[in-house]
Formats: sequence, C-alpha cells, structure tokens
Amino acid sequence: MPPDDEGRHPALRQRSAGVLEDARLWAATEYGYDSVRVRATMNNALKTRANYNAHTWQLDVAEALLLHVDCLVIAGTGSGKTTPFLLPLLLPENKDKFALIISPLLSLQAEQAEKINCVGVRSVAVNNETMGNEMLKRLKSTSPDAVLQAIFAGPEMIMENEGFNAWIRSKAALERVLFVAVDEAHLIRLWARFRPHYELLARLRSHLPTHIPILATSATITPLAEVEICSTLEIDYAKAFYLNLGNDRPNIAEHVRIIDSATNYDALLSVLPDPSTPARHWPKTQIFITEVLDTQDVCAFLRSKYPAAVQAKIDYLHSHRALSARRRRIRRFRRGSIKILVCTDIGAMGQDIPDISQVIRFGAPESLEVLKQYFGRAGRDLSVLADGHLLLERSCFQTQKKSTRKKQKTAAATAVDAAQALLATTATAPAPMLPDNLPFPVLLPEDQLPAHLDWRKKLDPGLRLYASAQSPSCKRDVSDGYFGNPPRTTVPTGECCDLCSGNGPFPVQLDQPMHPTTPPSVSSVSTPASTPNQHGKRPLINRPDGADNTGPKFRTGVHLANCKAAIERWSYRVIKRDHEDGPFTADMLVSSTVVTYLAHNRFQSLDELCAALEHSTRSWGLVKRYGREVLQLLACLDADLEAQRRNAAREKEEERRQREEERAAVRAAEAEQRRIQSEAVFALRRQAAEARRAEAERVRVEKAERLLARQKERDRARGEKQQKLIHEFIGKLNGPRKAGKAPRVPLLFCCVVHCFDFIHSRPRVFLNTSPTIHSYLRLRAKLAGIITPTVCRLHRWTPTSPFHSQVIYLSHSALLYHTLLYHSIIIHIMTVQLFMLCTLVLPYNRYIVFYYSTISSPESSSLRSDSSDCSPGVVYRSSVLRSYVRLFFHVSNISPETIL
Repeated sequence: MPPDDEGRHPALRQRSAGVLEDARLWAATEYGYDSVRVRATMNNALKTRANYNAHTWQLDVAEALLLHVDCLVIAGTGSGKTTPFLLPLLLPENKDKFALIISPLLSLQAEQAEKINCVGVRSVAVNNETMGNEMLKRLKSTSPDAVLQAIFAGPEMIMENEGFNAWIRSKAALERVLFVAVDEAHLIRLWARFRPHYELLARLRSHLPTHIPILATSATITPLAEVEICSTLEIDYAKAFYLNLGNDRPNIAEHVRIIDSATNYDALLSVLPDPSTPARHWPKTQIFITEVLDTQDVCAFLRSKYPAAVQAKIDYLHSHRALSARRRRIRRFRRGSIKILVCTDIGAMGQDIPDISQVIRFGAPESLEVLKQYFGRAGRDLSVLADGHLLLERSCFQTQKKSTRKKQKTAAATAVDAAQALLATTATAPAPMLPDNLPFPVLLPEDQLPAHLDWRKKLDPGLRLYASAQSPSCKRDVSDGYFGNPPRTTVPTGECCDLCSGNGPFPVQLDQPMHPTTPPSVSSVSTPASTPNQHGKRPLINRPDGADNTGPKFRTGVHLANCKAAIERWSYRVIKRDHEDGPFTADMLVSSTVVTYLAHNRFQSLDELCAALEHSTRSWGLVKRYGREVLQLLACLDADLEAQRRNAAREKEEERRQREEERAAVRAAEAEQRRIQSEAVFALRRQAAEARRAEAERVRVEKAERLLARQKERDRARGEKQQKLIHEFIGKLNGPRKAGKAPRVPLLFCCVVHCFDFIHSRPRVFLNTSPTIHSYLRLRAKLAGIITPTVCRLHRWTPTSPFHSQVIYLSHSALLYHTLLYHSIIIHIMTVQLFMLCTLVLPYNRYIVFYYSTISSPESSSLRSDSSDCSPGVVYRSSVLRSYVRLFFHVSNISPETIL
C-alpha cells in the first residue's frame, strides 16, 4: 500500500530506482543484459521513426517492461504516456512479439492504432466492429510481413468475445505476449459500476504467464485509487516500478463560474467569442456536457446565437452517433473546420488535438478526476496558453434542512447570494466580510457542515473542495493535495487560476494578497513574462504586489507570545520616554486587547492598520502617533524570526546533505558489494556450465562407444545367423529324400559370361528357377550384402536371349556345393534346389556377371519321373565357350573332372 506521508515521493522514487537496478543486475547475470545498449537502441529507433527523443522516464518505464517489472505511471495529459507502449516494440529482438493494450473507447483505440502504425509498428484495433474471421487470421498470422505488434482492445472484447478469448489464451499467443498495458487506468474505479469487465481484468492476469508485466497509466489517479488499481490488476506495490510526475498543466488557467441552473445556456456566451468576431479568430473550444440529448440542445442554442455563415463551425459529438460520423467530426475539429465542439465524455480521453485553447465543463462532473481529464484536452501543445472553465449550478452551494418529508424545505439562501448582497451594500454601509456575519455557515467541508443542514446538490468531496476554494488558496494547490502530486517545479506560463487573479466566484478579504502560489524550489520574487523577447524567451519580471514581502497572515505560537511581550516592553519604554511625569500607565497607552490584536495580525503598513481598526470592534486612539513605531518593532521581530528559520533551514539542509552523502556512500558500497556478488555468482555459474558441458561430452563419448560395440555385436550375430541359414539349407538339400517320392530331375545351370563397364551399367542377374530359389536369392543377397534386391533385377531366361550363343551346359549327378574365394571374388554354386550367384570384381573395375537358367540336356529330356538315372551329359557348342569354361575352372582351382 502506498505511504500517505508528505515525504512519500522521494522515498517512492528511490525505491523504484532500486527495483529497476535490481532487475538490471539480475538480467545481466542471467542472460547478459546490457542496459546502455538497449536504451540507446530504443531511443535511436524512436528518433529515426518518429523524429523525437524519448524522455528519461519513458526509457525507464520501457526498460522495466523489458525486465518483466510491473509499472504504475501517473503523468499529466499530453505528457507522452503512450511512448512507453511503443519503445519495447522497436527492438529487433521483439519483432515477433506483441503488446496487448486495453483502451476504453473505440475511437481512442482506432486513433492510437493509427498513430503507432505511422511509426512502422503494425497495430490494429480489435472491437465488435472489426472482429471477424479476417481479424482472427491477422491475429494468428506469424508471417514476418504481417505479424501484429500492438493490439488495442476493450475489456469487454478481451473477457467476452469467444474468438478473441480463445486466441489470447492459446499457447502460440501467450508465447508472443511482451506486456499488457491498461490505458486510462483510473476508469477501473470510476466505471466499474456500469462496465463490470474492468473489475474482471484480474482474470486476465491469472491466464497470463507470471513473467508478463502489466503497465497501468493515467493522468488522474488518487492515492486511494492506486490501491484499488493495484488490487484489481494484482500488482505488487513493493516490487513494481512506480512513477508519479503529477498532473499539473502549467499552461492551463483554471476557472470556476456560477450559473443559475442546469439549463442556463446563456452563461456559455460569457466565455465564448462574440458573435461579431470572425470565425477564423475563434479559439478552438470543446464543451463537455453529461447528457447525450443536451449536447444537441446546446449546439442548437449556440447556432441560433451566431450568424448562419458560421453555424457550421459549431457541431456536437456523442456516443450514439455512428463511428464514421464521430471520426469525421474529430477530423474536422482537428483541421479547424469546426471551432466549437459540444460533446459528452467520449471526447474527454485520448483525443490528441494539440491546439485546443479552451475547455468548458457545463454542469457538475462526476469527480475532480473527471474534471482534470476534461481540462487535460486543452493546451496539449505547451506553447498554447489555454483556459479551463467549470460552470457549476448555484444549487451546488446551497444548503437545506435535513428532513424526512418527501418535500424538503430550503433552510437558507446561497452563499453566493449572501456574498453578492454584502458586496452591493459595502459602498453605502461598510460591514466586515467575515463568515460569522453570514446567515449560515457557507463553503464548509461536509464534515464541518452543521448537523441540521445538508447540501442541496451532492458533489464529490474533492470537487467541492476544489470549487469552493477561496483566496489566498490556489486551485492548483487544492488539486495537488487531492491527487497527492509531487511538488511542482514549474510556475504557470500564463494566468494561474481565478483565485490568484482575483476573479474567483466567491468574495475575498481585502487584506489578502492576490498572487499565484509557486513551488518551493522556484523563487517567488519573479515570474515569466507573457511576451517573449527578441530571442524567443520570456524574461522574468518582478511582481507588482510585493510577493517577496508577504508571509503568513497571522502570528501564532511562541512567536505571538514573543511579539506580545515585546510590545509590552515597548510600552514601558515609551511611558518612561514620553510620559515620565504624566499620569499615563502602560495599559492606558495600549490595552492588552490591542496588544494581542497587533501581535496576532501581520499588517504591512500604517494605512492597512488604520483601516483594519476602523472595521473592527477594537480601537486605539494613539495609532497615528505610535502605530508606525509598533509596526517597525514587529517587523524587526519578524525579520529575526525569519533569520532564525533560515539558519535552522540551512542547518537542516546541511544535515540532510550529510545524510544524503552518507546514504550515497552506503548505496555505493552496497552497489559495489552487489556487483562483486553478481560477478562471483556469474563465475560460479560459468564453472557449473563448463562442468555440465564436460560431463555431457563424456556421456556422449561413452554412448558412442556403446553404440559402436553394439554395432559390432550385431554384425557378428548377423554373420553367425547367415552361416547358420546356409548350413541349415544345405543340410536340408543333402538330407535323404522321403520314402515313396520319385527322384527330382537335376537342374542344369547355364552360365553366360559377359563383361561390361561398371560406369555405364549395373550388374543384372537372370534366373529361371523355382519360387523357392527366387525367395532364397533375395534372402541370401540381403544377408550377404553382395547385391541388394533393389539392384538385382530378376528375369526369366529364354533361348532367344542375345547370349544364347555363349551358353555353357554343365551337369552333375548329385548335390554339389562349393565356395570359391579369390581376391574379391565371391562365388556360390548350387545345384538342384540351390542357386549360384557369382560376381567377379576384377582389378580393372569391371564386373563379370553370370546368368543362370534351368535348362535340361537333350539326354535328360526323355527321363521319366521314376527313373533312377539322373546323369545328363555335357554339350560344348564352340571352342570359345570351352575356353571360357577352362578359364573359369582355372581361376576357381577346380578341375573339370570334379564337376563332370
């Protein structure tokens, strides 16, 4: 919860700086984050795309979002709260990320999306008018040329729309969310009763990953509203980045005027240009009204008061008009085609029109926060001196008796009527203008209002305090106290407010100085002039009212007692000096009542003292003779007190400076200690990472060795299995035939020798065998790895083959199996049910392929199935083939007699 003491702002700034610095150190340790580089990159990108540099506080907020820190930012309207939305999206590493920005109004969403699109960041406004299948495709698109980086939507769209809700909860969307921003965050408190989805934003936080930060921004957040906003958005106040720049606008003069009733439209004419003034000289004016229909009534009334030629310069705007019509009015108002725009709250947020010179709120707004939003539309260009007018009904300051009857009776007149009546009779019958002389207590806070009275018209307490403030107060001081703003560092560039200029709605005492209050850090002796000099600067001028000599109005406490004692001592000295022999006493010279009166009030001159005594019940006959002397005595005491206070302030400042130096030294030591600790942690993590890499390398090597050993074991098992299959097949072929079975006719293998170049062709094998031989050929070729089935093409051989002339007929009377190994030659010769696959790899890179066929000899063609003679003969067709056979037997180291 935020602290409530007056010195909370320095403490909050220091805490926020510590939060940001801790986040930087953590990020630098974890993944090498470089704060200087990131800030320079964002600022350069903004300068390149938008042609202006970012403020330091804008870079701080953007950096906090990049470091996953929640942020709460309070800054005046037009100060650049939207820039922190944009800066993180300008980094190259975030080009595939997007920011979800919750904005209250459709027109505001469209305007902000268009503004961000102008700087090269793809953005879109998602609402009921734009949502559809095409919009869902754009949201889901991950194409580098179409991916969205900024998505503006209202709370209803996020919480209610099924398509958008399903998309934002999807894993793909959550992985791309960079941060969530809530613009105009004060509406969480103000609009929750009729837009309950603002209170449901906590559900959105529960669906987001914990590292995604939330940014809440507004110009009008009170300390109480800060608590509600942080509670709704689940922002940990102690761990968030808090920034309060205040919402004071030094170029806007604030005024309060009293009107007779809520329909007294004539009162608007007093603050609007004269109908005879040319329209080009009209100040651009925005009039805010609560009710929708009243905007049309006011617009019609104003048009009736101005000539027909300029009536088009006056228009109205409210939420019931179509979106296109609203956008058209805003464009015309921005260009200057419309000079006076009457609108409802729809024109009070986010409309960035820099040259509005006057804002008028007709009627009581909901609260002081809303009024500040209205006034914030004016003078967004700091070079424009603007005015903000609040026109309040007279009933806001009237009281009435509290009664249980339905019809309550008015108990008293208004404070304004009483004050005006007193002013009217002042010239003829002077009377003291004190609150005690009024018919009833007026302009009191609600907690000080008598129990039997009540206000006729209810107002927000902060608004009532602001509207009923009297000089020497200042409306800026009242507003700063209500919102908890930090001390102001700039003086008003033009008129301050109606109280400081002496034009307030209520009468003031004549002895009160009328000058604007200034921040403590700025000298009150001078203020900027309204006219720039030849160098474009506004020189400082001295105040004509002697503001440097003004101090507290009354003397109190110890100083009052000292002044009374000094006057009494002075009276004794005067009696001894001037009336030593006379009958006068000190009490006769100046009575105790007059002593208290003189000591209590700070009179600046003898004439002021005389005038005050004339209007008072007290009298002092010797005022003309001794009044100046008494005032000089009191002035000397005041000067001594002021000197003591300055010395005390100087000593206090010196003590504060020493404390700050000590704190700075402690912070520097702590920062150095944190740096050393972070470096040590970084070194330990680096060592741990190296150890993990070494361990991973050792595990990888061991795994590779195991895989190699396993591969060798598989190869050995495959070889054993291959030999086992061959032996089982041969055993099956050599086994005794079954009883009652006729002997099989032996198969004759035809070996055709053919040589060809390996580069131009692949080896082919032609077989004409039984299905068993075919299946086994595939199995054997796969096991042996000689010729894979994909390379081995099986064909049936016919006598019409082109190799018919090169056929060699071999025969055998029994089972034969032999394996020949010669250099890289692998030959398998099988008869009967066995096949023979021979591939000869010669040293000159040529393949010799043997083609096989089951061809019987002429002698065996007439054998019967039950014949016991199975010895067909051999036929040699030519001497060339005979030479091939001999060569084959020679290289195979087999004699023909063994086969034949």
